[in-house]
Formats: sequence, C-alpha cells, structure tokens
Amino acid sequence: MDKINVLQNLYNSMNQFDSSEVFLNDEHYTEKERERLSETLFMEDGWRNILPSYLSSTVASYFESILILFIFLLSILIPSFFVRDRLLGLQKIQWSSRHGRNILWTQFIIGMTASFLLITFVVGIFGSLLYFTDFTQYFSNGLNSFFIDNEEPLLLSFYQWTFAEWIVNVILLVYLTGMAYSGILLFLSQTSQHYLSLLMKIIPVGFVFIFIANRVLKDAFYLKNELYQWTKIPMIEIYTGIFLLVICISLPIIFCIRQQGKDLLN
Repeated sequence: MDKINVLQNLYNSMNQFDSSEVFLNDEHYTEKERERLSETLFMEDGWRNILPSYLSSTVASYFESILILFIFLLSILIPSFFVRDRLLGLQKIQWSSRHGRNILWTQFIIGMTASFLLITFVVGIFGSLLYFTDFTQYFSNGLNSFFIDNEEPLLLSFYQWTFAEWIVNVILLVYLTGMAYSGILLFLSQTSQHYLSLLMKIIPVGFVFIFIANRVLKDAFYLKNELYQWTKIPMIEIYTGIFLLVICISLPIIFCIRQQGKDLLN
C-alpha cells in the first residue's frame, strides 16, 4: 500500500511538472510567480535536490513550538520584576542618585538583554536536537518538493537556498518575533500598576503573538505561506518580523523618554 501511495504521489507530481512551457500552468500561480519559479527550477541545478514535502512543515512547526515556549517563559520571568520595583517605590528612592534617574533605561536594557539570552538558550538547547535526527542528511538539499498528496499545489519556493540556510532564516524569524514580544512585554510592565493589571494585559497579547507566530512560521518562505498568499510580497515573513520588532521596541523607548521628562518636571 505504501508503494502504491508513493506511485500515486509521483504521478500527481509529474502531471504538474513536465517542462518549463507547461509547468505551473494553472490557477494556483500568477504570471510573475511562474516566471520566477521557472528561473529557479529550470535554469539552475537547485531543483534536482528534491526535499520530502513533510520536512519543512515539521521543522517549522518545531520552531513554532520553541517560540511559544519562549513566550510562556518570558511572560513568567521578566515583567513581574519591574512591577515589583514600582510597588516598592524603588524609582522614587533612587531618584536622588545620578544613576537612579536612568533606572527606566537600565530596566529596558537589562530586560532586552535577558530576553535575548533566554531566547538564545531556548533555541540553542532545542534547536541543537535537530542534529540528532535524520534531518541532517537533507541540510544540503534545495527547498522545493515535487511529491504531493492528491491535487494539492506543489511545495515550492522562490529562493535558491539549501535546507540548512532555510533553517537559519526560520531561526531569524523566531528571534525577530521573540524580541518583538519582549519589547511589548517591557512596555506592559512599565505601564502596569500591579500584578493583576499586568496579567490581564499579558494573556491577550501572548495569544496574539502565538497567532502571529503561526502565520509567520507555517510554510515560511514558501508560496503556500498565508502571509505571502495575502500580500504576494516575497520575503514578507522577514518584513513582518522587522515591522513587529520596530513597533514593539519603540513603545518602551518612547515611554522611557516621556517618563523621564515628566519626572524632571515633577
């Protein structure tokens, strides 16, 4: 039965992949997409590296789970310290010292540094486990797969990356999204007066970032990615991560500037 399924998948794939003239000649792809894919698949040797169709989805889901774990750990470990300092009145106590007047900036730098170290630790521990799997034999393969199930579109990508390079870019997405969440978390901790208000803010924001992580990492850098399907912009996953990072980092920075000016007036 397994051999029959393999032959059926191969037959379905061959119906879509014949030559550059008939390849992708259906409603799933735009004219610009067909041109770029033809350049990638027929004018280079990368298309010969056939990647199992389940592999990229499995690895992307794995790193999505790592990102969700980071969001959970960060929500528990980081923001409560800043709320505690506010409840204890440490900012007012330290205002008399020169260093104490920059306590908000110190908290921001410490929070972002701790978040970076935490995400590096989590990605390093769980990401390194991939080297103990059979996935390593595909690290030098290309991204495209011509084995499909039923009538689904082929798993295709514009980018002439190896599978290992694709993993590096997925890790970059994890860092961008994770550090963006760190920024918004620091902002929430700066503007929360007590633990309950902080908790009521973190829960919905955490679920929003889990939703974003799913949309960004699922089929990342493939034509099947939902963000790409909505926008038709290549590398939209990276652009989304950078946009989130800039916005979320700007919020605590703006708060520090405004609060420092307000404290000086008081």
